[in-house]
Amino acid sequence: MHFYLYTVQLPLSNKTLRYRELLSGEQLALSKANIMLPLQKEFLEEYAQILIEITSNCLQHKEQIYDLNIIEYILFLTKLRTISLGSQIELEYEADKDETNTSKIKITVDLNIFLRNLYESSIEAMPDSKISYKHFEVTIDWPNVKSEKYFLNLQKNSLNMNFVVESVCEYIKEIKIQKQTILLKDYTHDQKSEIYESLPLSLQNKIQEKILAAIKILAEKDLFGLPKLNNFRFSLYNPNYQEFLRLFFADSLKNIYKEYYVLASKKINPEYTDKLTLSERKTYISLIEEEIKTQEEQNNSGETPMSSFNGSSELQKLMSDFGDS
Repeated sequence: MHFYLYTVQLPLSNKTLRYRELLSGEQLALSKANIMLPLQKEFLEEYAQILIEITSNCLQHKEQIYDLNIIEYILFLTKLRTISLGSQIELEYEADKDETNTSKIKITVDLNIFLRNLYESSIEAMPDSKISYKHFEVTIDWPNVKSEKYFLNLQKNSLNMNFVVESVCEYIKEIKIQKQTILLKDYTHDQKSEIYESLPLSLQNKIQEKILAAIKILAEKDLFGLPKLNNFRFSLYNPNYQEFLRLFFADSLKNIYKEYYVLASKKINPEYTDKLTLSERKTYISLIEEEIKTQEEQNNSGETPMSSFNGSSELQKLMSDFGDS
């Protein structure tokens, strides 16, 4: 049984999501996907599908993931990563010759800064979502999560320079014509394109101008505030978009397996470990490390190990606290 202890109100739409932390098995799956599905065109769509399946399972109402636009989706994933693994990511880079005497340099990415910058930049890029023309009122928005597959295919198919213009219809949320309202979220790209092209040419030009300006503004923003990540700009038209998400969940597979191995050595079934949150798993590991340290100190001093602290009884008690025995 999972408890959805966290709530986030998305600032762009005011939608409220209840969610839980990532589980150990989910972290393991994402880490495997990062390695087995590298950032190459032929793997982009498969990785995106795995990510959305795993992260939607963290929602109390998993279907809500498809109500989000791309910006809200990234904001939610960043928040999920922060709750599950912390708000900082340590990266190591090859140093430039003129930077330092060492071969590698380390930088710290603060995801709270990224969250704030992405939100503020998206508002600056698209401050007014309404476009009126005669009896038409068009609401634009960042593309829905369902449109992600379309943009990934753009990257795979190497379309001509008009592909940004061709994607404009994906930014239209709804069209009101007098008393009729058309919501475009569940339409295919071809259907959206057909609806867009049926609009008056003057209105099409207004929509295109506003959306292209928004794309340009957001693509120019430095979201991380770090010189080494200055080239990581948000764009749905190149792999940088997915590279953000891979960075957030790129954990050391070796370290995860090491912790599974340590727990298995204490007779904790890997299937049970899969269902632990990351914080619960860390609690087990810290208890085992404390036990090992205590035993080493006793061995060095020649004392008899404390019978009251034998990993088995303490771990069994902890498992009982977490709902297993």
